[in-house]
Amino acid sequence: MLTAAVVLLAVAATVGGGQWLAMAVPVAVVLGAAAVRTAYRGPVPWDVPMIATPAGGVPTGLVLHQLKGLDLAVLGTLPLAWVAVSGVVAPSSVAVQVLFAAGAVLWAAHVKRTLTCQTVRSPG
Repeated sequence: MLTAAVVLLAVAATVGGGQWLAMAVPVAVVLGAAAVRTAYRGPVPWDVPMIATPAGGVPTGLVLHQLKGLDLAVLGTLPLAWVAVSGVVAPSSVAVQVLFAAGAVLWAAHVKRTLTCQTVRSPG
């Protein structure tokens, strides 16, 4: 999250405008939540069907596994994308980005407990 904040703040300073700095903090929170979601994605589900392509089979479970976390980053930064395309940072767009950041944190905090901790006992 710190790296995302530094990069976004550098871009905001380069573009020139304090209103861009207001977008940087919630976007950094979204990217941090996406990193947390990526870290807790669990094992690859190999039991799902494969997609047949001309180049061969594509394991859908692996694709879905790799997209977990990236999906949150893309969806959470949609207000930033809108601001980048329009070029205008309105207070309402900052508020929407803050709402998206709160939603991203809630989404990343919802972790299914699929991994169990097992105690390893030494012989003897």
